[in-house]
Amino acid sequence: MIDFLQPLILPLTVLLTMILIVHKAMRKHIDAQSLYCFWLVLPLGLLFYLLPIQWQVENTIINSAITTLTITPSQWQASTTNYWSIVWLVGSITMLTFAVSSYIIFRRNMALFAINEKMSQWVESVLPAGLSVWQSKAVNSPVLVGILKPILILPTDFETRFDQEQQQLILAHEICHFDRNDIYWNLIAYLIVTLFWFHPMVWLAYARFCRDQETSCDHNVLARKQTESRINYSKALIKGVNKRPILSFAQLSFMNYGDKNMMLERINNIKLNPKRSKLKAALLSITALILVSGVSVAGNNQWIEGKKEIEFSTQINTNLEPIVRIEPKYPIQAARDEIEGAVLLKFDVDLDGSTKNISVLTSVPEYVFNKVSITALEKWKYKPDSQKVLKDNVVQLDFRMDANSTFESVNLIEKIKVSNH
Repeated sequence: MIDFLQPLILPLTVLLTMILIVHKAMRKHIDAQSLYCFWLVLPLGLLFYLLPIQWQVENTIINSAITTLTITPSQWQASTTNYWSIVWLVGSITMLTFAVSSYIIFRRNMALFAINEKMSQWVESVLPAGLSVWQSKAVNSPVLVGILKPILILPTDFETRFDQEQQQLILAHEICHFDRNDIYWNLIAYLIVTLFWFHPMVWLAYARFCRDQETSCDHNVLARKQTESRINYSKALIKGVNKRPILSFAQLSFMNYGDKNMMLERINNIKLNPKRSKLKAALLSITALILVSGVSVAGNNQWIEGKKEIEFSTQINTNLEPIVRIEPKYPIQAARDEIEGAVLLKFDVDLDGSTKNISVLTSVPEYVFNKVSITALEKWKYKPDSQKVLKDNVVQLDFRMDANSTFESVNLIEKIKVSNH
């Protein structure tokens, strides 16, 4: 699994950084609901980063002799990766175990009983289909729990601690979570933290996401309420301070009323009350589209593949002299599965001798060795030619398990149409 996560660390870091920067800059100007929806950039960005999109390179003319290099697996690299895989696995299993066990203990210790008849008359009239309300001494604030069949649990002193309007507003807040399926978004967010527990920005983003989830529901509940209702709702939040239930982090629910810092932020957001603006929402949507598109293009640079028939010129770059060549790392999973193959790459050499405009012309098998080949070629250096950029150079990288490999030699050059110019 760690081999699969490695390519995602960079785009994940970029996306989280941009989301947090945008959030901080726009927090006082954009409504909480729009900021909460902005988090969709993260799963969409990662998804599009992973999707291979084949780009066709038309009328490519190769102006260089083709160099073929053979790469074999590094045992040190494999053993190091195995070590980190074990560390990652232990951390992820620990987090999952803590979450599941905490939730099981919480549910076992929770004795549910029906709400009284007086409360049920108005509560049931506003409940959406599929959601039931119960009371329990095990909770100190309203909580929505359950994955397959969510239920809303109220504390036993719910009626005495909050007045009638506060009860209605709090109930509307929890119904907002239910209608938006926030329980499942919470589950996805926690699973991302479990996978990337070693990344500090993931923890920062998770805390920010949880706060945005609460403030967005506050915004929906109070969108058409008068100032008096806003003040009364804020008082209800203050009453919840120091009422934080135990093990709330692992319950995949919305038991955050006792978090003092979160309460202060929610109250400040209610006070600011940024209005929903179509123009601001459009700007935020454009920003999200740019982020997703940028990450998608960056990810798909590794999938660029040209046509099988490419013109090869007899006019080669005689000044092409290598200075530094970094050997690609044999993909760990490919080494474990004993997969062998080859990649044919095209690139330009800049005036300072660095490589640029790298693309994959073809590969066997497709996509397996593309990324490591591009990563290595980006670090290659050639003898500088201050007169011109040396364009359309080609190198074939053969990936073999060892020098005695019985893998049939793949000559990707034979798939190129040769012509004189």
